[in-house]
Amino acid sequence: MPVEPYAQVLRLENGKRRYRVMNNSAKRLFAVADDPLECLNEVEQTLRTVRLPDDRVSSLGQLVMGIWQQFESDESTYIQEVAYRGISQFQIEEKIGHALANQQRIRWIEKTDPHQSVIEYAYLRITFPKRPPGLVTVEPIESPYERGAL
Repeated sequence: MPVEPYAQVLRLENGKRRYRVMNNSAKRLFAVADDPLECLNEVEQTLRTVRLPDDRVSSLGQLVMGIWQQFESDESTYIQEVAYRGISQFQIEEKIGHALANQQRIRWIEKTDPHQSVIEYAYLRITFPKRPPGLVTVEPIESPYERGAL
């Protein structure tokens, strides 16, 4: 199952510590360096270059259209554009897909605004209009460097 990159401390025979970062998704990514932040940054840069197939309903589309109670195979009718900051589209899909598979609960941040809804889901802040169609904005809640076991 896809997870966020995480770091493991490796103790070498000469007593030196190194860090290995792993990302468990469809393809396993590894990075090894003397500094944990350098490892995390290397994996982060690699994930930003991964492209998703165009002919599928995205995990983000499944989530937002499910909230809107629109069950269609063409999400472009309902989601006009997705804006994301500080995270790649691939990472969004991995995080939301994993959260959907585990039936993670939605945390509503703004539900009473007549024009837009704001939720936290899969460590992401997702903003979308009350009713389709519209623009969906996604950004991470916290830095990936603050998570994981170091």
